[in-house]
Amino acid sequence: MEDVERVKRLCASLGRDDLVRRIDSFVGMTRALESKRGEDFIKLQVYGFLEGILVGIGEAEELLGEIREKRRALDELFRNPRVQLEE
Repeated sequence: MEDVERVKRLCASLGRDDLVRRIDSFVGMTRALESKRGEDFIKLQVYGFLEGILVGIGEAEELLGEIREKRRALDELFRNPRVQLEE
């Protein structure tokens, strides 16, 4: 995912190599679940993780906005529709 690489580059430029390693670890771990959960579910998890990292480091508001929007769009796919109750 290009967004993963963008966040990793940002973290590296800020000297946060620890975060680069955590991103690599998280992405590797979630990719292992892709066959069971599906690609969109895995992307949703990764975007949520990246969003948390960007909020935590407090940099790159534009990138944070892009990641947040992609996560929200995928989140809508997994929400259960509201059940209408009969009156």
